[in-house]
Amino acid sequence: MALHPLLSDIKLARRLEADEMLGLEECMQAAQQRQPHVGAERLAVADGIALFCGEGSPLSRAVGLGMRRPIEPGHLRQLREFYASHGSPAEFDLCPLADESLWDAAGREGYHIKEFENVWVRPLGDPIQLERDAREVRVLEISLDQAGLWADVVDRGFNEGRTPALMTERIGLILPYAANTRCFLAYVGETPAGGAALSVHGPTAALFSAATLPEFRRSGVQTALLAARLAAAAASGCDVAQVHTTPGSASQRNVERIGFRLAYTKCAMRRPQPAREVDHAA
Repeated sequence: MALHPLLSDIKLARRLEADEMLGLEECMQAAQQRQPHVGAERLAVADGIALFCGEGSPLSRAVGLGMRRPIEPGHLRQLREFYASHGSPAEFDLCPLADESLWDAAGREGYHIKEFENVWVRPLGDPIQLERDAREVRVLEISLDQAGLWADVVDRGFNEGRTPALMTERIGLILPYAANTRCFLAYVGETPAGGAALSVHGPTAALFSAATLPEFRRSGVQTALLAARLAAAAASGCDVAQVHTTPGSASQRNVERIGFRLAYTKCAMRRPQPAREVDHAA
């Protein structure tokens, strides 16, 4: 598969991180509308944003820090205070191409690595040759009256067939309502087998929230969902798509097989929230 050159440099990293900032902020706005009891909130920090969408939510983190200018001493303090006001640990994504001042600040403020995440990119335009099992999977974009079905399939796919009890854990309940997000269901026969989402901001597409029900894994569902979303992104005028995976995961193998390549690996950084903040000023 011949792909045009795409350099993994600061220019690309800024583009991808800015795209993620837009997508996460739109998800936060959907959470404010669909789950007002959660108290979703946004805070501008340096050149990034911090989001809170519920304790333990994957949306509750800061992104975009240090991508365009150095971090000052007070910036991570802002982050800590913002999440402390919600009783939540402070978390942010550390891009390896971010300004080194962010690395230094993270060390001083007591952050540690929570996990790693690979960021993959693929230029759009070349068609994907699907394997036989994936060709037998039908992928359809949902309408909003199918949002509940999509949420059920995706949430159960992420939770090994179980539907999470807590509303704040059900990301699927808000994603279909996020601006610039399109959701897709994959069918094996007449049965919904998996789901995934796509967001488009200008020429950049992001593929995310892909999940397959346990009984349909290894049947081409994820590959079919990837191909359908890439085709939809290309039809929308995008020239580059990004997707994030856990290193060494089945999702990584799926995206590598259809032409994605690694742009960079970033760290999720976390600072635990003390059980009790003590005021020593008195």
